[in-house]
Amino acid sequence: MTPGLSFFYGGMVRTKNVVSTMLQSFVTMGVISILWIVVGFSLAFGDSIHGLIGNPATFFMFSRVGASTHPDLAPTIPLIPVSRQAWANSIAPQTPSWSVSASAS
Repeated sequence: MTPGLSFFYGGMVRTKNVVSTMLQSFVTMGVISILWIVVGFSLAFGDSIHGLIGNPATFFMFSRVGASTHPDLAPTIPLIPVSRQAWANSIAPQTPSWSVSASAS
């Protein structure tokens, strides 16, 4: 999805900014992927902190994540992060790419 997104946003800017916009879209995908692995999964699915957000230390760097199930979240669905990571990689870079393409022209 990101290559298509980078071509789309590259087509919306001037010719001199196409390569820059495409590169920024790919860099955004890499940064978002690393942030999701380091703390994003924990913030979304970790132990609750006062009912507001997940504890970043619960699944820090995908620790304790695998084929086992989480008894509180879903006792029958394993915590396999591959599908969630693929979804995050396809959806998350869109928002920063909007600002990248808006600031390019």
